[in-house]
Amino acid sequence: MKAVPVAGPVRDVIVVGAGPAGSNTARLLAARGHDVLMVEEHPQVGRPVQCAGLVTPRVFDHTPFPIGDLHENDLHGGLVYAPDGTTVRFETEAVQAQAMDRAGFDQRMAEHAVRAGVDLRTGTKATGMRRDADGVTLDLLEDGERSTERARLVVGADGLRGGVARWMGLPPVGI
Repeated sequence: MKAVPVAGPVRDVIVVGAGPAGSNTARLLAARGHDVLMVEEHPQVGRPVQCAGLVTPRVFDHTPFPIGDLHENDLHGGLVYAPDGTTVRFETEAVQAQAMDRAGFDQRMAEHAVRAGVDLRTGTKATGMRRDADGVTLDLLEDGERSTERARLVVGADGLRGGVARWMGLPPVGI
């Protein structure tokens, strides 16, 4: 049985997830002239905080803004605890990581994506996906209403346990 394409406009890209990876990918694509929709399941980007705000200083080589007011602390070392109880301690003169306001960082990344032309929909959960020869149909749930969007490409930036990889038939990530 041949899949019947959904009627309506076809976007270039749909990015699922408005965290730093999704927002930066969406921003870069929109800046190159692509029609990009980014969907975020939570009502507010960055909330609830899903990940620690510890990053290497190199992260800011890939963002459209300096850490600035989001900076909370520089880390020169730390303790790493292994599951078997082994502890590894390290300290250096150089900054190894920076602690930042993670919710604020996610929000600022999404703001820059929107400025680049990304259509952002918060409170919109991707619930399924189908591929055909012409692209991808993404099933969405927004305010209790079901809808679909079509795109030539879907980027799964929906986290470790997100649905996009599963819908594409990729193996689960082991931790």
